Amino acid sequence: MVRKYELFCINEGIHYHSINGSIIKLRKESLFNDSWKEGVYKAREDYRESTKGFAQLIDKNGEVIMQREVDSPEGVELCDLMVWRVRDGAKSIFVKETEYCHPFKFFKALKKIEVVYLYQGIFDPDEIGNRKPDWVGEAQHVDNLFDSDLFDMGTFLALSESGEWFGTSEF
Repeated sequence: MVRKYELFCINEGIHYHSINGSIIKLRKESLFNDSWKEGVYKAREDYRESTKGFAQLIDKNGEVIMQREVDSPEGVELCDLMVWRVRDGAKSIFVKETEYCHPFKFFKALKKIEVVYLYQGIFDPDEIGNRKPDWVGEAQHVDNLFDSDLFDMGTFLALSESGEWFGTSEF
């Protein structure tokens, strides 16, 4: 959760500001021009970059079920309240780095190197038959397809090599 910028102490011509928990000291004369704002915005950006990470929902066996990128550890609480339901034995954690990704419209998080088979124009596994996949690649590259013209993500089905259903455009 991003905390707001606040002026909290004026002492002998020096002003102290809090930006997301980082304290910035400013001299009185710097308040008469806009140069102090640059320092404030840089501190805010540095804070966000230093605390970015991932909220993960972990099952009782320690497997990652769901994952979302968050701006700070406080983002885990938001995920608990608004994004997913934490059931018995599961817990939410914050991590800075992960070997998982959670592609858009997928039912669960996958290891980044998990091979995904995408089929265009269908969203029911029973419709595949002998059809070959339209795209095959690692899970970490699926979200890039949404931003490219290589694959029409309008209607699709995502499966593993063994046929496990990973996601669909209808989810």
